[in-house]
Amino acid sequence: MKNFTASISLTMITLMGSILSPQVMAESKTLPGSTCEAYFGSQKGSISTNGVTSARNTSAGAVYVSCPMLRDRTRNKNGFRGAYVYATPGTRCTIQSRSARGAFADSQSLNFTGTARYFKNINKSSVRGPYAMYCLLQPNGQINSYTVNEYSPT
Repeated sequence: MKNFTASISLTMITLMGSILSPQVMAESKTLPGSTCEAYFGSQKGSISTNGVTSARNTSAGAVYVSCPMLRDRTRNKNGFRGAYVYATPGTRCTIQSRSARGAFADSQSLNFTGTARYFKNINKSSVRGPYAMYCLLQPNGQINSYTVNEYSPT
């Protein structure tokens, strides 16, 4: 009976450890649009952040913004499952996957006709390489938030 009880206890500890593991739970990362910044330094004054939520183009012309994307699964080479971007119609965003040295791996661009777009998976990534997103915001256009969905750990 002792061996049976010890076996069940060990199984429960192992199961709880895998359920509570940060790697298992950290598959999606959502960032506010306010993390986006003007791509060109000369356009820095054209981007206004609404508290902590969004980045808005306050100029009369279109402005490029660069938005950081968090990646914690840095050893895979198959990209990510997808990304949701919430922005105003007329926005055009591009998501890229690059190597740690900056070499191109994969990319996808979409035009916004509504307020949300789903980028289907980026199929290639490089070990330790970053993901990057840049968007063209029309006058009064804004990015509210964006989410990256990484593959589950293997």
